[in-house]
Amino acid sequence: MTGPMFWAASRLLLPGTTTTTTTTTTTNNNNNNNNNNNNTTTIPNVMYTITNVAMQRSLAFNATQSNYSCATVRWRIQDVGVSSVTLATEMGEPLRWRFLGHIGGRVWVAGFGGDSFTWRLTGVGNETYTIRSNVMDDFRNTHLALDQTGMVLLQDSPDSDHAMWIIPGLA
Repeated sequence: MTGPMFWAASRLLLPGTTTTTTTTTTTNNNNNNNNNNNNTTTIPNVMYTITNVAMQRSLAFNATQSNYSCATVRWRIQDVGVSSVTLATEMGEPLRWRFLGHIGGRVWVAGFGGDSFTWRLTGVGNETYTIRSNVMDDFRNTHLALDQTGMVLLQDSPDSDHAMWIIPGLA
């Protein structure tokens, strides 16, 4: 395959393990016995780590300084439209699920905030992606990056390793 590959989730990625049970009843007319067949489907937990290529640090936020990368966090990647995804992390009580996005010139995690909280992932090979916001920030930047100090920000181009992210297992 040549050129960039746009990634969109092929399934809904939810936290935890979801179990769905369906029951079907069949009737045997010869002896009027009902047979119940239970089928259980388990959907495994699908969460991802997102690691910056240049800094080898995970994309992470905490509740007190939400614009710094600090600890390893797992992300839920959910398809929300044509080539668009949300990136969400579970931050515990009372915050619960928070979405990665930007308002003005600042990247942070918050309750969903519209189009500036949606992203496009472009595969560049070897489980490496650029993560581009669907909306420009106040400085016309769209590419998620990590600077030398570990601050998460948007930059104008995906051309440096600071704007490249490894997402193992994402297919």
